[in-house]
Amino acid sequence: MILIGYKIRCVAMTLAIYLMIVTLVMHLDLSDPGQKVHVLKNLAIIGGLLALESAGAGYCSLEEK
Repeated sequence: MILIGYKIRCVAMTLAIYLMIVTLVMHLDLSDPGQKVHVLKNLAIIGGLLALESAGAGYCSLEEK
């Protein structure tokens, strides 16, 4: 839905919340360097989703037409 530009804000927020929950549940052991990398990766994705949620759909999306 993000790719075609339909209901971007709702989908981005839903994915960000889901990824927050998954990060907290699956990557609790921060003493392992591999887990720390996955937590930071997920935080970067969450940041991108929140930026997408705040910016909204672009001019080429289905929402704008």
